[in-house]
Amino acid sequence: MQTTPASRFLRAVIAAVATLVTLATASAADLGAGYWHTNGHRIEDSASQPIRIAGINWFGMETSTYAPHGLWTRGYRSMLDQIKAQGYNTIRLPYSNQLFDAGSVPNGIDFAKNPDLAGLTGLQVMDRIVDYAGQVGLRILLDRHRPDAGGQSALWYTASYDEARWIRDWTMLAARYAGNATVIGADLHNAPHGAACWGCGDVALDWRLAAERAGNAILAVNPNWLIVVEGVESHGGQNTWWGGNQKIANLWNGTFTQSGAAVTVANAAYNATIAAGSQVSFGFGATYSGTNAAPASFALNGVACTVTGPAPAPAPVPPPAPAPTAACTAHYAVGSAWSDGFTAEVTVVNRTGAAVKSWSVGWSFAGNQRVTNLWNGVVAQAGQSVRVGNAAWNGSVPDGGTLTFGFQGAYSGANPAPAAITLNGTVCTLT
Repeated sequence: MQTTPASRFLRAVIAAVATLVTLATASAADLGAGYWHTNGHRIEDSASQPIRIAGINWFGMETSTYAPHGLWTRGYRSMLDQIKAQGYNTIRLPYSNQLFDAGSVPNGIDFAKNPDLAGLTGLQVMDRIVDYAGQVGLRILLDRHRPDAGGQSALWYTASYDEARWIRDWTMLAARYAGNATVIGADLHNAPHGAACWGCGDVALDWRLAAERAGNAILAVNPNWLIVVEGVESHGGQNTWWGGNQKIANLWNGTFTQSGAAVTVANAAYNATIAAGSQVSFGFGATYSGTNAAPASFALNGVACTVTGPAPAPAPVPPPAPAPTAACTAHYAVGSAWSDGFTAEVTVVNRTGAAVKSWSVGWSFAGNQRVTNLWNGVVAQAGQSVRVGNAAWNGSVPDGGTLTFGFQGAYSGANPAPAAITLNGTVCTLT
């Protein structure tokens, strides 16, 4: 990619490719501290310690179910617990822009196994996945896989979902998860191909220029994210693997073959040499039936490796049981906090016995906290008193339905949770 030396985008770029494979289980230390960044050929944590990504894809949110697949069989917390227990540290979570449309209702979910997902939008389901992934020590890489749920597109835009919408949705997500180190970055568009070119200068077709426009817009909102840019299918008249033409950035890929239960992973053309003490990062998607045990052994060029075991899986945390006689229940959760700021999410369940046509959620801070940025609502604060009203699109909440909004705040000293939360003036039961 040809950019000016001052380009923030180039400093954050990582090239991703179509085949993503993990070579070995990850240890708890592989997660690292804080946000991740690139340093030459390495990915490092906030303490500049090397990170080895051991990733897995969890498809579904990019399809017409508008939710991760498998929730018709299991609870999402149980699935995330298993992913962590198998030794992975990162989930690549695909989505389509259609997920955020008002008519895109999550479906294919067994709500008996996922009771806290009932009544949520696709974006709110994403919030729950991100929240619990962070609780169990997993990181999330968001992947704009498709413009709409119908299928893959060659270019990053279509007639229905133009470039402005593509960038607008990315910056919305970057702002939504700002301050939350669970979400490590953005895979801008999956597998650009067909007419997509690299460096041809045609604004309508040049993926290099489009990726730079989107990457810079995202980093202006959330400078901590990694920006993942997949290569194009064809470059200079030659077809290659996605990213095969990029020799400018950290690459996350490999190739593999499988015969029966035996899997062999080989280097790609660019990474045949591994320096002493270096690590190789991969991720993959797979299918299985029955049990899904981790491999008992690994070998590098025929030499047996020492397998590092994953951290013990935490006991699943059951969702809180709502009080059936209350007019509403409310939950206030701080997602992350630092020396002078924090993020939090408020979830309120309507139990009034009737639909709420417009809502107002209120509380008083016990400390000197102030809301500096809020999404999914309109906020007003006077002193310690906070009032959040619905946005234009989310005012209606059915009986038993859930409303959720999040915010970023500032504070000094203590940061206690509110002692009471109200819905339209009625005090809710705190969970």
